Amino acid sequence: MPLDRRKACTNALHHHTHYALLASPSAALQTYLTPTQFHDAMLVRYGREPRRVPAYCHCDGRTPLTLAHSQTCAVGGGVIGRHNLLVDELSHLCATATTDSPFSCMREEWLVRPGEQGHPNGLRSDVRVRGLDRPGDVTHIDVRVCHPAAPTYATRSTQALLEGAEREKAGTYKEVCEQQGASFCPFVVTTDGAVGERGKELIQKLAKAIAHKWRINLSRAVTYVRIRVAIALARGCSACIRTPHYRRGPGGGGAADVGGAFAWRNPGVGHGAFRAGGRQRGGGSGGW
Repeated sequence: MPLDRRKACTNALHHHTHYALLASPSAALQTYLTPTQFHDAMLVRYGREPRRVPAYCHCDGRTPLTLAHSQTCAVGGGVIGRHNLLVDELSHLCATATTDSPFSCMREEWLVRPGEQGHPNGLRSDVRVRGLDRPGDVTHIDVRVCHPAAPTYATRSTQALLEGAEREKAGTYKEVCEQQGASFCPFVVTTDGAVGERGKELIQKLAKAIAHKWRINLSRAVTYVRIRVAIALARGCSACIRTPHYRRGPGGGGAADVGGAFAWRNPGVGHGAFRAGGRQRGGGSGGW
């Protein structure tokens, strides 16, 4: 068995990458995947090569469009689009766990303005949430999505990959956050759904707050959070496979099509159906 496929199967066994498969498809709860998205999620989960795609990537017309290349190609906005889908979902979950207001939760807040404190490009986190640990406490979250079969990580175990990415994020953000009286949490995941230790701690905190707020069992809240994260990740990985990786600018062609694949945003509806375990108009069953 090839190394990348063996690593994917190991992750499926030991890193709980199955959460996208647990939810009943529901438009109300935003837990549905299209047939293509579901098929692509299985390809990523088991390290299989995509089918019904061009033989070569549009980025240069020469690189074979393998699964690893589709998940790491920097051309066309796929990687950043996948990242932003996951950040949107985490931001929504943080707002659900606290309150939906800029005071409690905000996207992309500057920690250091450009040109200050030795950061020419500035420094900002993906999500800032207040009150997750204790009232008034501020936590900054920054997200990274890694493909474990990428050439850079081919010889590293998934656990070493997650730990190394968390250390790198902490080295960049932790000191600056502590200077401002805030804490920092790196949220590192792989494309097949393995989550780093700090990310698991964040999921537990979100689930605990949601369970208290909705008066549901903690294990059910943990499953809810993990499923929402897994669904967002599956959609982003599928878009990386199916979206043409065109270059921007003259002669790039099709650049306007790239944004369409990432147009999905979480409207944050359907939580009443989840809490009640019942059926909501326009959606499927909320009983998990």
